[in-house]
Amino acid sequence: MFAKVLTVSSLLLLPVLPAHAAEPARVVYDYLAAWNMHDAARAAGHLAYDVQYFDPSADKTLSGRDATRLAVVSHFMSAAPDAVWMLRGDQLVDGDKVALEWEFSGTNTGMWPDGKPPTGRHVTLSGMSVFRVRDGQIVYQADYFDPAAATRAFQAM
Repeated sequence: MFAKVLTVSSLLLLPVLPAHAAEPARVVYDYLAAWNMHDAARAAGHLAYDVQYFDPSADKTLSGRDATRLAVVSHFMSAAPDAVWMLRGDQLVDGDKVALEWEFSGTNTGMWPDGKPPTGRHVTLSGMSVFRVRDGQIVYQADYFDPAAATRAFQAM
């Protein structure tokens, strides 16, 4: 489905979508591009006001764009300001649903939301995300990865 990897300012490492890509796939692609550009406002702009976001590290679902931007998008971009999300393989699209595997790479040089200081550790993690898109916005996102492994990876040696 994807033709090649596009690089813009060494931040955007996502495959180029073919022209015929379904609208939900394009919305998710643009959302991930905003993450890779470290633009929290742009990333949150792809979320519906009533988005439901499952955060495995907190083992709960957040409700609403503002809550998700505060608890996930802005804090994560601050904690790992060099974060890069790379798609692994093709997006799977079924109507309004999109699923994809990803690999995260980043260095913890900023504070975590819980007040833990930065460790300076560079981490690479794998996971997957499932999205539902309605009217050009993400109404549901669930991320799946091993939160305990992520915590161990980011902790100081």
